[in-house]
Amino acid sequence: MLASQLLELLPQQWQLLLVILPLVSLLFLLHRSRNRSGSIRLPPGPWQLPILGNLHQIGPLAHRSLLALSKRHGPVMMLRLGMVQTVVLSSPEAAHEALKTHNVDCSGRSPSAGPRLLSYGYKDVIFSPYGEYVQEMRKLFILELLSRRRVQAACYARDAQAEKLVKNLTSIGTKPVLVPDYISATLDGIFGSFVFGGNRAAEKFKGQLVPVMNEAVDMLSSFSAEDFFANAAGCLFDHVTGIKAHRQRIFKKLDGFFEQVIEHYVNEDPTRKKLDDNCGSALVEELIDLWKKRNKITKDHVKAILMDTFVAGNDTSAITINWAMAELIRTTGNWPYPDGQINADGCHRPTLRYAD
Repeated sequence: MLASQLLELLPQQWQLLLVILPLVSLLFLLHRSRNRSGSIRLPPGPWQLPILGNLHQIGPLAHRSLLALSKRHGPVMMLRLGMVQTVVLSSPEAAHEALKTHNVDCSGRSPSAGPRLLSYGYKDVIFSPYGEYVQEMRKLFILELLSRRRVQAACYARDAQAEKLVKNLTSIGTKPVLVPDYISATLDGIFGSFVFGGNRAAEKFKGQLVPVMNEAVDMLSSFSAEDFFANAAGCLFDHVTGIKAHRQRIFKKLDGFFEQVIEHYVNEDPTRKKLDDNCGSALVEELIDLWKKRNKITKDHVKAILMDTFVAGNDTSAITINWAMAELIRTTGNWPYPDGQINADGCHRPTLRYAD
């Protein structure tokens, strides 16, 4: 009734405009949508729900869910995880094309609440958006932190921990062992010696580091609504469910540990640094020197790079070795070299080194 009265009061040309305007708007939106879809050829992918996208198709084991989807939709597949458009590559050729040929174009990362917090606002290298800062930090790593002297120090630490691992496994004899536990302990020792210097410092901090670092890795790989819904809804969900509080609690533990480490090396007596073995100067010492010499390097940069060293180095190395051991066990009898040849090649050496 009210609508008809309003139409009677309006001039005839305005009535016509009210009818045409919605139609024109609809046609404009359809035309714009077609132009967008026609200008960019997106990879194929499964059907999507309006808000969740493809989140409902990702199970507890994400890599298996993605593998099953890729078998139906191809090695290059488009998913929408909440509000995040994601391209999944599941073939060596596609991965090489993205990571080698188009490395710069594919180097960016989507913003994420967990990595942003643990990297002290993207002051690290792993989680920072690709750009001038990352390029400068990589050059700094190569010149200052990955020098010949630093690599040699890592070799000493690796050889010592590998020898310790062999002795521990030999002492067990024929009893069953949990290989991942021994691998993790070995890598903790290697990275601990590399980062903290001599064995005394490594042993002092290792017991405190491993539990909180395991929590940080679990947090980075767990679900967070802010990763998929970068708006108030995602932030509210993480706040209500306690995810945000859990994230802050882990960060405080990690930050407190790094503060303790930096304080130890800043106040350490220089004469005591010569008492350790061949592991050389600690990575922490090198980072503190850069912090003191360069204006652009702050204490937060030191902490963020230390976090990178343990999260990227320890976790990825452990996964790689565990998968390699699993493949060796699974393919027993199909090795490219018979046992006799391996024994013959190495029999003239008391100890096999990594270069052998």
